[in-house]
Amino acid sequence: MLPSTTYNFCANADGGPDGAATGLDATFTTPAASPPQVSTTPASGITTTGATIGGFLSSQGFATTVNVYIEYGTTTSYGITTAATPATMTATGAFTLTLSGLQANTTYHFTAYADGGTFGNSYRY
Repeated sequence: MLPSTTYNFCANADGGPDGAATGLDATFTTPAASPPQVSTTPASGITTTGATIGGFLSSQGFATTVNVYIEYGTTTSYGITTAATPATMTATGAFTLTLSGLQANTTYHFTAYADGGTFGNSYRY
């Protein structure tokens, strides 16, 4: 089922040789999409050329599986998107990305990103 969608249904009964009956049309609407909720966690293990960055998935929203990523770069436009570890989550929890080969004495910006598919996406700046 899709979020924010109205579905029609009716009950049917088949009595074989005694006939069939169909109930009245009824509807229900699924609730609006609830995207996953994510936060960015502080960098750790910082060296001149590396660091560990990450986030925390605090809610899956309506999604049963959430793909998590880290976007990073030397500006707030980031420029690099990489799957975190773990890349796919089925429960709330932390995820990380270990970076190496960074430029010394350079400021890096990063954010956590969660993709809940049809249920929406969440960035945390």
